[in-house]
Amino acid sequence: MKMRVLSPVLVGLMLAPAVASASEPWVDEEGFVHYEGKPAARQKPKSRREATPAKANVTAEKAQSAVSSVVDLTQRKPAPLVELYTTSWCPWCKKARAFFSERGIKFVEFDIERDPAALQRKMDVDGDTNVPTAVIHRRVIKGYAPEAYRAALAER
Repeated sequence: MKMRVLSPVLVGLMLAPAVASASEPWVDEEGFVHYEGKPAARQKPKSRREATPAKANVTAEKAQSAVSSVVDLTQRKPAPLVELYTTSWCPWCKKARAFFSERGIKFVEFDIERDPAALQRKMDVDGDTNVPTAVIHRRVIKGYAPEAYRAALAER
């Protein structure tokens, strides 16, 4: 007597209709999809919010806090972009550096004597080699001019 062995694929295909009908998915009143069991007879199940009201309130408060912080961030002014073209020996350049540093204003300093690319950028900005030169919000300010710095910083 010769026995035939059925392949696992064939067995799966034969059993699939029986399994599918036994575990047909259903949706409860809250919209949750269930793959096991049968729907309850018109009983309203406890919602997840009713089961843990304190946890839901804490989550809502955290969400509101997060939304508030996002709104606050969008209303803040962006940090000013300040480029400062200087040399190491210039006393006015030292004063310009101090002006921005003492006020906590971030700036990018370019030494036009040590960096040929900085010298070229400076020439593109204002066409000369005089220092210090500050560029604040695309506004070029030649020399050490604290009032002009303040005015340019206040523009945004």
